[in-house]
Amino acid sequence: MLLRPGLCRLQVVVQSVQIHQQRTVGLGEGCILEAQMKMEITPDLEQLSHSEPNVQAKVLGVLLGADYRSCFLPRFLERAGVETSADWAAAGSQAVFFTRPVYAYLREQAATVEDAESAQAEINRFLGLPPTFELRRNTDGKLTHPRGWNSTFVLHMLDDNPDAVGQVGKDRVAAKLRLMEEVANTEVDLILQAGTTTIFCELKWLSGFGPPSRKPALNAYGVDQMHRQYLAGLYLTHAAGCDVLHLVLTSELAGKTRHVAKHTGRLAELVPAAAESATIHQATWQDVYEVAEECLPPGHELLAYMRGKRAHRGKRSVPLLGR
Repeated sequence: MLLRPGLCRLQVVVQSVQIHQQRTVGLGEGCILEAQMKMEITPDLEQLSHSEPNVQAKVLGVLLGADYRSCFLPRFLERAGVETSADWAAAGSQAVFFTRPVYAYLREQAATVEDAESAQAEINRFLGLPPTFELRRNTDGKLTHPRGWNSTFVLHMLDDNPDAVGQVGKDRVAAKLRLMEEVANTEVDLILQAGTTTIFCELKWLSGFGPPSRKPALNAYGVDQMHRQYLAGLYLTHAAGCDVLHLVLTSELAGKTRHVAKHTGRLAELVPAAAESATIHQATWQDVYEVAEECLPPGHELLAYMRGKRAHRGKRSVPLLGR
């Protein structure tokens, strides 16, 4: 490096830890020392953490950010076998982490008293209830958001709609209403959007998909997390015109193909538009790493982070990457 006479630049790494500070101090006449100070953190909770959301946010937050999204996302989805006409490299594509999409959509669609009738008609169509079925209202006349339909509210709606209950059956109507409450409360780990194309992504590393719903009204239907996500996507497909696809990102593939058929069991009894099975695309964290190698600058710290990230399950040490 060429420096002007009388000017020297020295870079000193004081200690190897996570947080960086830059300090410039005088060192004799016309000489500058740039010292890169790295703060020591005790205890190192990043090192101790086994939190899946922490790893997901760190890795995907970088790759789906403005700097790398246009490179990473099209290549990753192609590897996962997701076929769409959406332009994932376009500036308008976006990633939304940890959100309840049906809750957010209905909160906007049923924001006023005037919106209540149209929102009610939309929900009734989805659940296969008669158009005249009266959903619960708040004291101000607004539709009570389905996320808050507890057992007491459901009983009131059953009492307020004797004709529909007699036509469909009390237990079936109760199950439909409790299912809608679960769909409205369903959180999706990651949502990718480009135009009207929407991809719901379930992010897993160590944890499973959880048990079926414990609500007595839904016991016979075996409604699990992926069923709820499928129904949340189905609701937005019919209500908002979205083209919703589903992707699971895990440590290893289930089976030998990039997509599996998730059987929906008896869900069509509660939601008439539900198909016999839902197509779930699959990808692994190893896929993420290999595509990241193509898009990140050589030696990027995220690559080392992914290679070194491990968690403990019982006596086993489980790496993020498959190899």
